[in-house]
Amino acid sequence: MHLYESILAKAKWNRKDNIVIVFSEKGIRVRKVLEQEDSIRNIQIRFKSYGNAIIIHEKTRFINAKILLGERNIVFIEESKDVLQNLTIDAKNSGGTTLSIDKNFLCSGCYFKLKEGKKITIGKDCMFSFDIAIWNSDCHAIFKDGECINKGEDVIIGNRVWIGHGVEILKGTLISDDSVVAARALVNKKFLTPNCIIAGIPGKVINQDISWDRRSPAKF
Repeated sequence: MHLYESILAKAKWNRKDNIVIVFSEKGIRVRKVLEQEDSIRNIQIRFKSYGNAIIIHEKTRFINAKILLGERNIVFIEESKDVLQNLTIDAKNSGGTTLSIDKNFLCSGCYFKLKEGKKITIGKDCMFSFDIAIWNSDCHAIFKDGECINKGEDVIIGNRVWIGHGVEILKGTLISDDSVVAARALVNKKFLTPNCIIAGIPGKVINQDISWDRRSPAKF
């Protein structure tokens, strides 16, 4: 069971109400939201319908954040040592999606678009630059021989992944642990090899067996 599932079980969520949960090692605080618009911890929240849950660690701080939810969506954000800036989570026209962000996420500017009941999962200790967009759906259908050929898929980003500025990550992407995505790359497939650098349009591996550090190269 994922941590957010155990928290929701403790909260006795009926999956009908819109709720905001602030959690820590000491316990959880649950607030049922009756209005369409709300705010908490520098996050603007807008509910288009019902059955949504927002779960945030009490130590995580935000600047200019927005969460827009439709129906039956879950947003889970773990504890972070850094302030999360210019973060937009957009599932306002969606139902049944989940965004899960693990510990020590750093973000200077990221737009998450969730649709079609699919998930976006971010691992521990990830560092995101600015002007990043992550989509788990194309949002509009493409047909061939009467069949839709571009259905949504989950996006999975592993632990300790550094995403450079201006990167776009599309449906079905998997980025493995300890990897780097270079600035302006477009990533749209599964990269199963950890410790690699992904660059270009479309993204491809340009280096392997690397590691990275949040400190400046001048420190080494």
